[in-house]
Amino acid sequence: MIQPKVFYRKIDALLSKISQEEGKRNLLPTVLKELVSSFGEGLHIKSGKLYREGRRHFVLVKDLDK
Repeated sequence: MIQPKVFYRKIDALLSKISQEEGKRNLLPTVLKELVSSFGEGLHIKSGKLYREGRRHFVLVKDLDK
């Protein structure tokens, strides 16, 4: 279990990194990467995948499978 004080510090750091991200194309992959690396252990997040919607199916954009 992650302590609330540590959790809020990590959230603050994540939001700081997000605000520094240039370009919309890298925003969601950056958020996904930071969520897994910063909160993975405390929130039991082992991996993450980011998809975009195609015409007939979803297309994998980013895979952080650990």
